[in-house]
Amino acid sequence: MNTKPLNNIYVSRLAASALAIVVVVSSTAALGNPTAAITVNQDSNTIIDFNADSVAGWEFTVNENVQVTALGVWDGNLDGFSESIPLGLYRSSDQQLLGSVTVAAGTASPLTGNFRYVDLAVPVNLSVATEYTLAMYTGSLVGPSNGELVNIPGFYDVNPTVNLVRRRAEFDGIGGLVFPTQTLSANSTGIGAGFLFIPEPASLALLGLGGLALLRRRRRVTN
Repeated sequence: MNTKPLNNIYVSRLAASALAIVVVVSSTAALGNPTAAITVNQDSNTIIDFNADSVAGWEFTVNENVQVTALGVWDGNLDGFSESIPLGLYRSSDQQLLGSVTVAAGTASPLTGNFRYVDLAVPVNLSVATEYTLAMYTGSLVGPSNGELVNIPGFYDVNPTVNLVRRRAEFDGIGGLVFPTQTLSANSTGIGAGFLFIPEPASLALLGLGGLALLRRRRRVTN
């Protein structure tokens, strides 16, 4: 007959559960700040003009499941924008809009590096082997005042977790943000939108559950 007090069993289980939670929280904290999908390594001399009332974007995949926390626009002159700039993150296969933000006119949206990001209201989970498209609407103005794009591919770096597949665009008379249906080479000029991401939290939760399972197994062996 097991004479172990019931309250001791309860305390043991509670401690194991608490430790599993600590594993998840500690792993999340260790992630630090979100990572930029794309960085630009040059000054404003590489800004190019882009068609007004158009959409510029790029298609990509990820090497591991991640969660996108913010979308943003490169500010080559670091002086803000003349108009607000809408951005959208789409699943390419069905052109489904997964999340969107609007970068404010002027300098209201804060700088991270040389991008101005806005947090998504609801973070978006991205899966391996799925193509996504990040797009921005250029507005009514052309050139450095709005919708700034890098004109030489060698002047930007894509994070190793992200694979640039191709550029996408929709030219002239669009009237707002839409999925860009025209495809261009990945090495063609014009990258302006970016995003921030973290490892998918579900992976961390599995880590915590795994720790809890090990603790339970150990308790069964020692009892």
